[in-house]
Amino acid sequence: IAETAAGLSLPGRIALFLKVCETVAFAHAHGVVHRDLKPQNVMVGRFGEVLVLDWGVAAVAAETAAADAGAVVGTPGFMPPEQAAGAAHVDRRADVFALGALLQALLGEAPPRPLAAVVQRAQADRPEDRSDDVGALQAAVRRYLDGLAVTEYAEPVTERLIRVVDRYRVPIALVAAYMIMRLALIAWSS
Repeated sequence: IAETAAGLSLPGRIALFLKVCETVAFAHAHGVVHRDLKPQNVMVGRFGEVLVLDWGVAAVAAETAAADAGAVVGTPGFMPPEQAAGAAHVDRRADVFALGALLQALLGEAPPRPLAAVVQRAQADRPEDRSDDVGALQAAVRRYLDGLAVTEYAEPVTERLIRVVDRYRVPIALVAAYMIMRLALIAWSS
């Protein structure tokens, strides 16, 4: 995914990330935790299709304890602390952590602050501090793409104003033009 994402705009990279989230959410809906999400395990086809690969260490969420009690499976940097410590049980929040690391890799060195806050929450050390599931992570990223407030980010008033003006640029320009014309007519008639 890294090679494909390098040539894309920020919205394009985020769109790829959301497709990965869809695949992982589907797996979670069927009780499967991937446990090794990383850029090398995501392939982007010629037509933009996204495939999540290497399900070799995946496990049914309810059976992870029995599958490899005490064994450390996954890739450093993309696995959560509890998985790196060989916890007997990991759940879908382990994949949320890895998706946060994947999003960070796609965003690069200086991500927009709202997305940095989403990544920070997804990569929280404690599972209970992360998003509950992939759907919540997806929703936060989609809110950013749609120009809406991201709940993970405490947005300063000035940034909120800039975001709202940017989102409603055309209606604001129309109202401003109307007000200018109205004032010009009042001044002319006086």
